[in-house]
Amino acid sequence: MSENYYQILGVPAEATPRQIRAAFRRRAREVHPDVSGRGSEAFLQLFEAYSVLSQPERRRQYDRQLAAARAARAARTLHPSAPAEPLITARPAPETFTPTGWWSARSGRTGAPTPLAAFAPGRPNAPTGALLDNFLNLLRLW
Repeated sequence: MSENYYQILGVPAEATPRQIRAAFRRRAREVHPDVSGRGSEAFLQLFEAYSVLSQPERRRQYDRQLAAARAARAARTLHPSAPAEPLITARPAPETFTPTGWWSARSGRTGAPTPLAAFAPGRPNAPTGALLDNFLNLLRLW
């Protein structure tokens, strides 16, 4: 994204909600596909910018992301060899269950561990019974 939402709307970062609304209406008349005859990309960008900046909580979150991006950019200029940190981190891989002890020896299971999601109630081949229900209830309480 080369422009931030403030630049798209044409307002300073300290703009009031009234100034943001006025700038949106002014720019919407300029870039609306029915009026300008151009595609809808510019209008969709404008609408997205307004939808974020018009809501106080989303605007605070966006301002924090802008500040973090500026700090990361400044750090890269000071230390160009430093890797850039992503704003959003990947989800961790799901936990796995590795059979051990008498159960794996008696069942003859070998190979890759089975994901815990495979043992969820309601799934095919999931263990059933009162013991499993009690165990799952304990997990929910914990």
